Formats: sequence, C-alpha cells, structure tokens
Amino acid sequence: MRVLAIDQDRASLERLATVCREHGATFVGSQDLCEGLRWLNLSPVDMIFCDVAFLRDGRGNRFTMRDEERAPLLVATVGENSLETEASVRQFGLYYYLVKPFDRAEIGTLLASAERTLA
Repeated sequence: MRVLAIDQDRASLERLATVCREHGATFVGSQDLCEGLRWLNLSPVDMIFCDVAFLRDGRGNRFTMRDEERAPLLVATVGENSLETEASVRQFGLYYYLVKPFDRAEIGTLLASAERTLA
C-alpha cells in the first residue's frame, strides 16, 4: 500500500511515517500542498492523510474532487476534536479524520481498513 501525507506539522508526519512503515506501507510525506500534489501526480496512492487546513482554504479540494476509478481513501488530519471540526470534515464528504497528536492504534485501524478495501 502506498500512503501520501500532507501536513504542516513535522512531528505529525514523522508519527504517520513510523506507523505506516510498521504496517508495511510505502510512505511519502510533505509539509507543502504543492509538493504533495506533485508526488500524487507522479505515482498513484491508496491513502492520503491531509491537514484539514489545506481543505478549508480550498486548495486541498483537489483531493476530494478527484475523478478516478479507484480514488484513494482520504483522511483529514485536525488539530482539535469538536463538533465544528467534524462538520467541516463532513462538508468535504469525508468520513475519517485523525486528531493530533495521532493515536497509533487509530492510524493502524485506518491502514488495516484501507488494506481490506484494496484486497
């Protein structure tokens, strides 16, 4: 499985990278949306973790609007857990989000779910 993560927070990227690699995934991370989009254009991915701030400012909607036969699972990453955050994530048609700092078990559960979907 190939995972792309785009998040401004380096510690969040490092935690995602560690857990993804422990689960056998190939991981690419970026702190910059444009760089992340370049990675995505170079090679398809199965899962994308994207900071909700990129979604809110409109630039990240390129992920939610992708018209592909098999679109990657998109997971928003957020700084706080609130009803407003959940509503914002749902506004983009997403069902999954992770609150920083990430819980290793939650990341593992999402990876396992994505792997089952791909099988």
